[in-house]
Amino acid sequence: MNQQIENLVVKEKERIIASEKEKRDKHLISIGLIDEGKTIRQYQDYYSNNSKYDEDKKQYYIEIAGALDVTDEEYLEICKYFPTVDKEVKVSFERSGVRTLNGFGTFFFIIASIAALVTIIGFIMYIANDMDYRFERDNAMLGLSLASSFLPIAIGSFAGGAICRGLSSISKTALYTRTLLEKQYQFVE
Repeated sequence: MNQQIENLVVKEKERIIASEKEKRDKHLISIGLIDEGKTIRQYQDYYSNNSKYDEDKKQYYIEIAGALDVTDEEYLEICKYFPTVDKEVKVSFERSGVRTLNGFGTFFFIIASIAALVTIIGFIMYIANDMDYRFERDNAMLGLSLASSFLPIAIGSFAGGAICRGLSSISKTALYTRTLLEKQYQFVE
């Protein structure tokens, strides 16, 4: 085998082994199997009370207890009862309509807010006039007309916004569920 290819394969194998060991150690630490004698650095982007600064990596870190050393057989037995869980699940919202539904929901809520404001102003115009003169009666009727015209728009828009936001939430939940199931099972269509 060519020396460059062999070096590349060896480096990749070492990277995969290191990545698997890091996942394994995180899993063991998460279930409480720690060795108080071992410490590892957990890097973070911000300063906290007991964090230190690493000049080489230009990041803050805290020292935490390391994972307990276990054999491969022991780790497989542990995984039977404490399976690993991925904390991050990437969900693709492309062509799902979630963003469109959110946009329509926001649009309806804005329209509903404006209509509700006009309705309130109309009721205030109606209540504030004494209706002693013809001009004041006309203003009062204009206010009542505005209020009665925009009230159904406000109610309908609030309902439309709530429906769109609800459908968006339902779509997100379905996409999350599908993504989680696709990780566990292979779908045949």
